[in-house]
Amino acid sequence: MIALALPWLPPSDNHAYFNNPHTRGRTLTDTGRRFKLDSALYLAQRFSAELGTMRPNRPYLVVLRLYFTELECSTYGQPRGAGSRYKKIDATNRRKLVEDVLKEVSKVDDSNTMTFICAKRQGPEEKTELFIWDLESETSPFDDALNSLPDVPAVQPDRTVPTLPGRGPKPFTRGR
Repeated sequence: MIALALPWLPPSDNHAYFNNPHTRGRTLTDTGRRFKLDSALYLAQRFSAELGTMRPNRPYLVVLRLYFTELECSTYGQPRGAGSRYKKIDATNRRKLVEDVLKEVSKVDDSNTMTFICAKRQGPEEKTELFIWDLESETSPFDDALNSLPDVPAVQPDRTVPTLPGRGPKPFTRGR
């Protein structure tokens, strides 16, 4: 297992990218570019030996653990307090930039990531942790749980997807 850490959090996709009308695609914001540059430099300087053990064309399991200073709403359960126990912090939309940085510093494409697990925690300071297992040469603490999951049948091709009332169902198709 390789363990890496950054003393900051990745920005959410909403702050890392914008829809570029000139290219009709997504483009990194200054915040996204700064995170990628700073994080790649930090990891390369402090974890080069660990990153040097990663090899292309091998299957990896990656765990991203994000620490936030406040996950719980302090007024939850109080009269006129927050309606939800937890703040609306989406951890999974911070994944892509971390994967891109990992690709830059390890030279291993994220297509080699067979399993990606994202967790958020409350802690005294914000930070990002990455744990990486080479699935060809080592076992992970998640193997038994992942292998015990049942196979779930896919949606049948003749199934229809519900639409707005009065418009009737239309067949499900892949793509755009």
